[in-house]
Amino acid sequence: MSAPPPRYGLLVEDMAHVGVYLVDKNTQLLKVLELMDKKQISAVIIEDLDDLLHYYIISHTDIVRFLVKNRSHLDYLGLLVGGKTLMQETKAKDIMRGPIEIIQKDTPIDELIGILLKTGFKRAIVGNEKNQPIGIITTKDIIKWNSVLLPPGIPFVLSVMEMESGLVLCKHFFEQDITDGFLSILGGSISAVSGITSEILKHSGNVRLIEKDNYEIMLETAGQIAAFLVVDRSSITLRRKLQNFLRQFREKYAKELQRRKDSRGLTPVNVFNIQKMAEMFK
Repeated sequence: MSAPPPRYGLLVEDMAHVGVYLVDKNTQLLKVLELMDKKQISAVIIEDLDDLLHYYIISHTDIVRFLVKNRSHLDYLGLLVGGKTLMQETKAKDIMRGPIEIIQKDTPIDELIGILLKTGFKRAIVGNEKNQPIGIITTKDIIKWNSVLLPPGIPFVLSVMEMESGLVLCKHFFEQDITDGFLSILGGSISAVSGITSEILKHSGNVRLIEKDNYEIMLETAGQIAAFLVVDRSSITLRRKLQNFLRQFREKYAKELQRRKDSRGLTPVNVFNIQKMAEMFK
């Protein structure tokens, strides 16, 4: 079986900084800091000439932590320690962190995000086919990619569904030319989507996203109802808005929802209206 396509359509090499600054582990920390200042970089890769299979890292944060930890040895002029400055006395190997796993350049971005979350590092070394460092990628790069390269999701349809019956209580189209027929072109009518969603939620109440070829369905559930938003792509911003919408909907129609629950769905649904609340998605 072939590997699944990257979730976001991008690979590590699409946003990595090409080129790395390698420093031997025995280099003075002062030299490391001078290099970082000269090249205007926030971190350097540390190599061990006795073990070329593993690489380490020193960042601005590591240096600051080192200085704070050794503040009792610092003077206000030269950071002196027995005639030598602390930065000269200390070697890169004394404060480097790692080893850091080398990430292949063709690794999907979503896989890299998982690795960074697991290891706690804010950077990853990018390697070539021979597992040699060729670049670096940071969480800042990923944040920039998320906010600039990926446009925010565009909502098509907002709907509230009763999970037990699968009945759509209300819906809102964000564009006047979007109709049920338009949803059919996307891959299914609003009623069909609701039915599928209802069955999925009955078997797994924690489903929050359904991916289709041309759109995605974001879901939030609470009590007897589910709110789902048909979008071109999901986003954190839309997720928060959907959560806020569902909370407001339940507060506004608490009595009506209770009546339908008590009557086993026999009360009318024309009282539910979300046109005004849908404005929060603009």
